[in-house]
Amino acid sequence: VEVADAAADLSLSLDRLRVAVDGSVLFECPLREIAAVVVSNPRAYVSTALLSALAAQGIVFTVCDGKRMPTGWLMGIETHVTQSE
Repeated sequence: VEVADAAADLSLSLDRLRVAVDGSVLFECPLREIAAVVVSNPRAYVSTALLSALAAQGIVFTVCDGKRMPTGWLMGIETHVTQSE
């Protein structure tokens, strides 16, 4: 899932990623169907509940700078340890 062009609100709703703009839901997807989330719009809002759920599910969350270049990522601790063994 990539969020690039809109100042979207990303949140968690019933184990689903919800993307809304100006209060209107644009997209919902079960977390189990997502491998990664990339946010390259600096005005996007992401809830901590969503970040925690993404990490727990092993879904990589990547944040980008104003040039849309990746600057950091969040991944679950248990997922990271399991992958390195």
